[in-house]
Amino acid sequence: MNFGIGGWWGPERDEDTRHDRFLLDADVTWSPFARLLLAGELVYGGENEVSFRRRGVPFPAPSVNRRDANWLGLYALAHYDVTRWLGLTFRYGLFDDPDAARTGVAQLLQSWTITPILHLSRLIPDLRPLGVTYARTQHPLDWVDVRFEYRLDQSNRPVFSDARPSVPISEADRVGHEVTMQFVVNF
Repeated sequence: MNFGIGGWWGPERDEDTRHDRFLLDADVTWSPFARLLLAGELVYGGENEVSFRRRGVPFPAPSVNRRDANWLGLYALAHYDVTRWLGLTFRYGLFDDPDAARTGVAQLLQSWTITPILHLSRLIPDLRPLGVTYARTQHPLDWVDVRFEYRLDQSNRPVFSDARPSVPISEADRVGHEVTMQFVVNF
């Protein structure tokens, strides 16, 4: 089991060294055995004296001047290699932006992701493994993986829309879906 703590603090705005942004991070990884990987991370951040312009439709909000803003994020991940060549990953994420400082909308975002992973390089007889693992784990990195990912995103505000750019958004959903395929080559 591995624990990490990190953070940074300092000015982040162009031509402004008086207003600081900070980030505190704590993470954990654990591989109780080679086929299972568990990980989690908690991030808390903030910025001093931020200002936002007044916002209109679809999320009206008054302008904000020189207010401190904070946000919180976390994720939890579990990966299990079902067979030598097939893995399955489940990930949960949460992002709380009560001051609208990061997303532009005061909201609580959550996501659930499921990802089957085909370790293609493990199907090739006599191909030596890379011999490296993901950072701070026992889980090996493969030469070639194909990942099929489905993610369900949810917000407590209706922020997801399929409207084209420059088209007024008159209504939106609280849920979004995403499907991706990734071809990953490590060398």
